[in-house]
Amino acid sequence: VMYLFPYTAPATYRNIARTADADVILFGHTHTPTSAFFEDVWFFNPGSVCIGGRYENRTCATVHLPDCAFRVFDINSGACINVTHTSSERRGG
Repeated sequence: VMYLFPYTAPATYRNIARTADADVILFGHTHTPTSAFFEDVWFFNPGSVCIGGRYENRTCATVHLPDCAFRVFDINSGACINVTHTSSERRGG
């Protein structure tokens, strides 16, 4: 079992990306909204619809394809929440 957080070591994200046959990986369980990009693979966690984990708000998210635009929303207010993006590389320069 592997738990991914925004502060997870970049090498961990890279290893998963190299073995995945995917452009996007959606994951959860940590209840922490996460956006990361490594080895041409996006990693997204929408957070949690229940309060828990390291994040105080109840959240849900959308991913718009094909551009992989990831947006996290506070369930109570409907407001878009800024999620720190984790990456050592930039897509498309």
